[in-house]
Amino acid sequence: MTNGSFPPAARGIARSCLIAVLHLAVVAAAIAATGGGGGKTGGEAPYAHLPFSTISAEDGLSNDSVYCLMQDSRGFVWAGTFGGLDRWDGKEFVSFKPGGVPGASLSASVVFALAEGAGGEIWIGTDGGGLNRLEPESGRIRAYRGAAAGGEGPGSDLVYALAAEADGDLWIGTGGSGLAKRSGKDGRFSRFTAEASGLTSNIVRALLIDGRGRLWIGTTNGGLLMSAAPDAVVPRFDPVALPGSARRTTVRALCEDAAGRIWVGTEGNGLFVAPGEGGPPVRVEMPATQGGERATVRAIATDGAGRIWVGTEGAGLAVYESDLSLSTLIQRGEPFAGGLSGDQVRSVMRDRSGLIWIGVKDRGISIGNPAAPSFGLQSADGSGSLPRGTVRGFSEDSSGALWIASDGGSLLRFEPESGEVRAFGALQGLASNRLCSVLATPDGSVYAGSDGAGLFRLNPELGRAELIPLGLGDDSGVASEGGPVVWAIYEDTRGSVWVGLEGSGLVELRKDGSRVRYRYGQDSPGGLGGRSVRCLLEDDDGKMLVGTWDGGLQRLDPESGTVETFPAQGGSVAATSDVSIYCIVRDSRGKVWIGTGSGLDRWERDAEGIRIISIPLGPLPRRPSVFGIAEDASGSLWLSTETGLLRYDPETGTLRTWTRSDGLQDDHFAAGSFLRLSDGRLAFGGTEGFNLFDPADLALPPAPPPVRIVSLLPLDGIGPAERSVAVPADGARIRVSYATSGFALSLAVLDFTDPDKNLHALRIEGKQDQRYYLGTSHTAIVPRLAPGRYRFIAAGAGNRGLWNEAGSSVTVEVVPPFWMTTYALAAFGALAALAVYGAFRLRLARLESHTRDLRDLSAHVHDAREEERAEIAREVHDQLGQTLTAVKIGLYWAKANARISSEAMEERLGELLDYTDLALDSVKSISTRLRPAVLDTLSLREALEWLVRDFSRWSKVECRTKFDPTPFDLEKRTKTTIFRVLQENLTNVARHSGATAADITLSVTEERLELTVRDNGRGIDPERTNMDRSFGIAGMRERCSYLGGSFEIFPAQTGGTVMIARLPNLRSREEDDV
Repeated sequence: MTNGSFPPAARGIARSCLIAVLHLAVVAAAIAATGGGGGKTGGEAPYAHLPFSTISAEDGLSNDSVYCLMQDSRGFVWAGTFGGLDRWDGKEFVSFKPGGVPGASLSASVVFALAEGAGGEIWIGTDGGGLNRLEPESGRIRAYRGAAAGGEGPGSDLVYALAAEADGDLWIGTGGSGLAKRSGKDGRFSRFTAEASGLTSNIVRALLIDGRGRLWIGTTNGGLLMSAAPDAVVPRFDPVALPGSARRTTVRALCEDAAGRIWVGTEGNGLFVAPGEGGPPVRVEMPATQGGERATVRAIATDGAGRIWVGTEGAGLAVYESDLSLSTLIQRGEPFAGGLSGDQVRSVMRDRSGLIWIGVKDRGISIGNPAAPSFGLQSADGSGSLPRGTVRGFSEDSSGALWIASDGGSLLRFEPESGEVRAFGALQGLASNRLCSVLATPDGSVYAGSDGAGLFRLNPELGRAELIPLGLGDDSGVASEGGPVVWAIYEDTRGSVWVGLEGSGLVELRKDGSRVRYRYGQDSPGGLGGRSVRCLLEDDDGKMLVGTWDGGLQRLDPESGTVETFPAQGGSVAATSDVSIYCIVRDSRGKVWIGTGSGLDRWERDAEGIRIISIPLGPLPRRPSVFGIAEDASGSLWLSTETGLLRYDPETGTLRTWTRSDGLQDDHFAAGSFLRLSDGRLAFGGTEGFNLFDPADLALPPAPPPVRIVSLLPLDGIGPAERSVAVPADGARIRVSYATSGFALSLAVLDFTDPDKNLHALRIEGKQDQRYYLGTSHTAIVPRLAPGRYRFIAAGAGNRGLWNEAGSSVTVEVVPPFWMTTYALAAFGALAALAVYGAFRLRLARLESHTRDLRDLSAHVHDAREEERAEIAREVHDQLGQTLTAVKIGLYWAKANARISSEAMEERLGELLDYTDLALDSVKSISTRLRPAVLDTLSLREALEWLVRDFSRWSKVECRTKFDPTPFDLEKRTKTTIFRVLQENLTNVARHSGATAADITLSVTEERLELTVRDNGRGIDPERTNMDRSFGIAGMRERCSYLGGSFEIFPAQTGGTVMIARLPNLRSREEDDV
């Protein structure tokens, strides 16, 4: 590990293994405490078998010699060791040592003292490096050296003790320069020595500021001093005489207890207590070392119960009661047995959750929980108190005795008050010592269900048991040399005893001696849905709720023999969470609860029918198997699972958890092994014995543990490890580059009871609103975030499952690239607005130009139409009019000369006919010019061929045509447009191109018609294609555009001009109109 860096996850395997191994110490304690369900008996020391877990260098601790311990205001634990300073969050160590990153390294590796300043800074007393100040938010460290190093610090580079005041002042005990004080206002140091200030020694080993503001000073060879007004301009230091001790006594430890008394630990002269209100100290009995000498006291701390924990050098850990009596001496246990890791105690600390931390020379840190709940563990150790084997079931008889079915110890009768155990086995007629179930009935009988030998009924008075025939015959489904496995025994209100079997269904032993068997058979009205019956309960209607291991839940009507099956996860409102049903319980409110292989269900029945509701058990990593359900006096449900005990409050939905580290027999309990006793105590059994406890005696934590965001590490290589951002402060704000591809977020739930079982959650405001539960994992991978501001919110739960919903948070601002900044976006917006405005103006100009062109074209068309009308009028007047006039004159002549000879009249009439033909030709010519008749009488192809022939005749331009057949139902407008466009284009060819030949094609598809004219003339000037320069071209373009088509005219690369007109293939709608 590097200084100030965040190492990989600290190895918790050894610690987890120790928790399991240390459990043996709890077992041993429980054997001695059988009376009263685990209470103290026979004057036994309360913590004689207190289990400890240990963290050491193997877990990431800088060194196994730990000289000082401190928990800061944020909840982190700091350890000063022989090899550096460590911060522990329950998952990982952060180490600070000399020789690392400049500005983030200690000035010496040996740390003797720790204190937290008023601003949250960490003060560090070192051996040879003076006083160090660590800023947790930045990881920066500043050293204050002694006079020998040319510094303005405490006067000596050896700092043994530190004491911080609320106003920011800091007292420093040195190893040669007496006492120093650093002002919280201006940072200046004041020094107090034996020569100038009345100290009895210049070596100060211990400091304490008590609740009255007095300063207590422990010195080497100078005894104990006290300053009643340490903040005076010239403080006075008064010696405090320790009875029976020489003036040159060395004081190594000081502590104030809950009563305000000052505990004083000395080097070889014993332990003393000074009354808080004044008066001489008194000597307290001290344990001796193995050599018979008084042990040196190195550390003292108090716990929440008022006890005093005294760490000694060579005699282990002594625990004193508030009456000053020595109650327990805890010494080093055998390796891996769960005892104290060593007898050379250097530091003692109680954290805010009640754990006791012991720093031991060369053996790391031992952690014990004197406030652990008393679960009254009863376990097998081979001494005869409990036979070995899994506890499978309980039943209480009328006398209050507890009957226990064990699969390794036959049938047991346990007296909860005295702890007396009596076993019933083969001598009493029980053919098997592997029992699965037990039931004590009101008539005094005890039924015991065995694993392979059937059902037995015991008469406790006579001490004899008999085998009860179940009437299974040869269809029991078991081997011939064995009997059935009895998982459940239940007595209903009618007096029938129900027997749940493995593989053989259910048997009802009625009060009249008859038997009724219910077999597996999903397709029959009386058939069960599963073969293995694990639990039974009679409902309010007298029907039996039958829980099976392999077929879910059934409801059996004993009167009719019919069975109603409730499938597992069947999608209906009456489906259980899992096919395996382990227990069915009715609570004091009449509600029925079902323990399944995938959590807890509640059975409800109303006017609408039966519903089974799956109960969410908080933010557990997964839905546990519920093996047992017992209600306590408050109405809460205690659930035994494969991960410990859970306490569920049905009213609030809150969940609390307990595990093996709290004194449970094991994390995994046995299915169906649970009971609420008549006095309110609860029993739960498993592979390592059973727990018998009163829930009212279990104290819950008053507040949830602190939750911190420890670090944010970039996922990509944007910089060295030193550029990773540590965020120990709640509400911190950081900025990162948009190029960061994501983060590894490290969280810490600062409950150290069993850190591996702490739960974590994360929500990111600005990205999603949902909270993501991480389970026991303390890291979260956050992918790349878009530029913006995000708030990372951490939450978590500690050892009891109590969630800190507020948690801690940090705001992350992902800085956008320049082109995404506000200024850039504003500039881009302005440019875009200018571009839009420019495009708008250009479009407007084009529209105005187009409008002018259309206006000019309209005027041109109007003029052309007027000119054409004038020409037609002249032609009608000059030709048709004159011809008709001649005809009229002839007709007048004929009328006047009616009697003329026939030859003359015939000649005159012939002239009139000639004039008439001329008139008709003139009419035909005018009509054709207005609209060729071929458009109405011929197909488009034929009309175009006529036009081309006529054009070739009078223009002398050779035309080559290729026309596709055209449909006869082509719309007239399309037909006319193609004709007029070709007519206008051929006119242009004749007038302007100077061409001698032209290729004309008409392509016809289902979607469109395409007319192409390519001549070999001089080629059109591109400028003439503009609408305002050529009315002929503009007219053709407008004709095509009017029908949704397009028009192009351009010079060909090989010479000449190309015209292309495209129109949609519109069919006539005459048939549709009809």
